[in-house]
Amino acid sequence: MPNQRFLVTLLMFLCLGLGAGQGSQDAGQQDAGQQDTRRIVVLPFNAAGSFEPYGLGLATGLQRSLNVVDGVYAPPVGDAFLFTRSLVGNESFSIDDIAAAFNAQVIVSGVVSGEGTTGEVLLNFAGPAYPQLENVPVNVNAANAQDVLTQIVNGVVSELELPVSGADRSELSQMAAQTPQLPSLSAVAEASLRLPGGNVSALATAAELDAGSSWVLSEYARLLALDGELEAALEAALEAVSANAQDAEALVTLGIVQQQLGDSETALATFEQALAINPVHAGALTGRGVAAGDEAALEAALNSYPRSVDTYLELARLQAQDSPQRALQTLRRGTTVAPEASSLHRAFIQEALALGDAGGALAYLRETIAAQDNPPATLYSLAALLPDDLQSDALSILSAGKERYPESVTISLAEARLLERAGDLAAAEANLQTAFAANPSLELANRLAIIQTRQGRLAEAQATLEGVAGTDENVQYNLGQLYLEAGENQAALDIFTQLALERPGDAEVQANYGVALGRVGQYDEALVALGQALELDPTLTAASAARSLIEQEQQVTGGAGAQTVASLEGEAARTFAEGREAFISQDYTAALSAFSRAREAQDEPLIAFYQGLSYYLAGRPREAVEPFERAAEGFPESDEVFNNAGLVQLNLGRLDLALEYLERATQLNAGNSEAQLNLGLTYFQLGRYPAAVERWEEAIAITPNIEDAIADLLAEARARSNP
Repeated sequence: MPNQRFLVTLLMFLCLGLGAGQGSQDAGQQDAGQQDTRRIVVLPFNAAGSFEPYGLGLATGLQRSLNVVDGVYAPPVGDAFLFTRSLVGNESFSIDDIAAAFNAQVIVSGVVSGEGTTGEVLLNFAGPAYPQLENVPVNVNAANAQDVLTQIVNGVVSELELPVSGADRSELSQMAAQTPQLPSLSAVAEASLRLPGGNVSALATAAELDAGSSWVLSEYARLLALDGELEAALEAALEAVSANAQDAEALVTLGIVQQQLGDSETALATFEQALAINPVHAGALTGRGVAAGDEAALEAALNSYPRSVDTYLELARLQAQDSPQRALQTLRRGTTVAPEASSLHRAFIQEALALGDAGGALAYLRETIAAQDNPPATLYSLAALLPDDLQSDALSILSAGKERYPESVTISLAEARLLERAGDLAAAEANLQTAFAANPSLELANRLAIIQTRQGRLAEAQATLEGVAGTDENVQYNLGQLYLEAGENQAALDIFTQLALERPGDAEVQANYGVALGRVGQYDEALVALGQALELDPTLTAASAARSLIEQEQQVTGGAGAQTVASLEGEAARTFAEGREAFISQDYTAALSAFSRAREAQDEPLIAFYQGLSYYLAGRPREAVEPFERAAEGFPESDEVFNNAGLVQLNLGRLDLALEYLERATQLNAGNSEAQLNLGLTYFQLGRYPAAVERWEEAIAITPNIEDAIADLLAEARARSNP
């Protein structure tokens, strides 16, 4: 729960009007072209004693209610709270700082006081629309949470003279009816802050007590989704919308869950339903942008909510497909308005590395740390993303981070991973032993046990894990996962073989059993186990990813993948497994390091193939040439290998070599639509337009959804074929 002392400080600040800027009129007019969106920041109310549940309850209920009004958007109270708290203590702190961060016209908060059931809420209004602080008293019956919220919402709507239509009035009334009872209000309000560490069990209890509240059910669904319980989250989200189909926040939550379950079409319809209630709802606009690949919707979301980190990330992800430079610009824009968001800095560094600019990524990280008065530990830990040839620079950054945060688990783990990648397991273990002695956390124990396992000390690893996790029934499961991550595949298989017999209905056990079987080359049995895991839980991404990986390896090797994997020994087996895990997680820098070590230990063409892919996806295509040549030498009948080798040459502008590889790929498998597509691109660049058209038409016949991506090029090639 937010610190109550801070809330008192904040409300004293507002009530006294301290720090109120003199430039409020200018701030209100700086965005005159976008005033169709009324942006309102709601901060936690100050309440104590028996009225304490109303402190967060009124703020989050007001924010949720305002978001059904056409043309109005109020960002999550938690973001406003954290941003404001970050400013407290700064002598130059002013109301204008909050308003500018959210491009808001109004900041609303309040103080709840009274005795018994008789209460008063003193609403506080500040911001560009209020050069002087405005206080509006509202008398309330504190015994009835629904009545209190109704009166507060009506008071804010009246004071701000919001253009509320008849439909809006009806929606506001329905929103108030969803207010949970007082015993549930605190738990639901805390969840609505969207801060880390939501209490799922408290929301489950609230959902039983207030089974007809869309507010309670949608927040419960959101926390379930964060815990990976997507089917249960979908059920709760559907119940929330059934309770109140006019709750825009509930609809957005439902759409997000549907999107996570892979049902983009239904999710898009749900987001459109939310936008029909409020066309400027930032969450619904972001959802539509993701589901439909709509950049305009994502930009509109940022207009409503300029600090929406998720929206910047999604917009950059979409832009990166066609213009990585635009993606970098978007991420830069995001870090300007939300400099504390390490996820934005991480995405920027990853994008720079994908473009092959490791030096730029290093310079950016150094500049970002230097620019912040109190850079968080997570920012220092991003040094672990840097490639191996910048290890000394990365370790220097982490060392500076340890000086500032000597007990940081995040920094210790990042430093250990860098040392692991360099093959210095002894130094990594010593680093973690020191950190673990100061902070015996499960996270540190897991990493320490993995390093001990990688050095062949399985008994020590088990003791380390049991020292933190105890000896309950889950220790064997956790130990099996640890062995998988460390590359001790046979040891992992021994554990999961027994667990699979004991827990035939446990999807995650069956999935890990399948992964372990695949790791030792038992592909047929692995596919059966992974299929069983997906029957038990179709949303289990680890199982589907493992199955896809096995199928890909069989395709690359012409069916010899099982034998190749089974032939790997010792360090090669361990580091190859480590590389595949990193590759699945799209951590191509870590994958490249692991595959390179694996290939040094045992130069197999399958390892070379993954090394080449990792080089290419890490933005280093020139270095991918030699590994793909080795893979082609080992798998001369693999269209997948020749297609990827040709794609690298195409990117390097070596059209002669690209043509050679890609023609070979299509000869080996005319049904490989990617090879047909890439061969068409090569013909196009060579000016052989009729041949390009022929190949692209072939690719479209095999995979029809390719057509949209190449429509303009295809039209140009056709036009040039018939001048």
